[in-house]
Amino acid sequence: MDRGKVIERVREDTTRSEQAKRCSAQEECVQSEHDQYMKELKCKSLRSERLANTVEVLLTGLQLPPHTLHIVASF
Repeated sequence: MDRGKVIERVREDTTRSEQAKRCSAQEECVQSEHDQYMKELKCKSLRSERLANTVEVLLTGLQLPPHTLHIVASF
């Protein structure tokens, strides 16, 4: 190989390497965002479940008729 071809080959390899690093960094960022989203979703789910349990306990304590509990539970 002559010097020009070697230099061009090194540039191509460097470009591919840099692109691979950027892709890897983007994948890590996306994974991190996904992990954060899943944590938030789990927290929201737990809060909703706790709220539903609290409402159920409160309504049961009020001793409302069963059809009222069903109406409230549907929300």
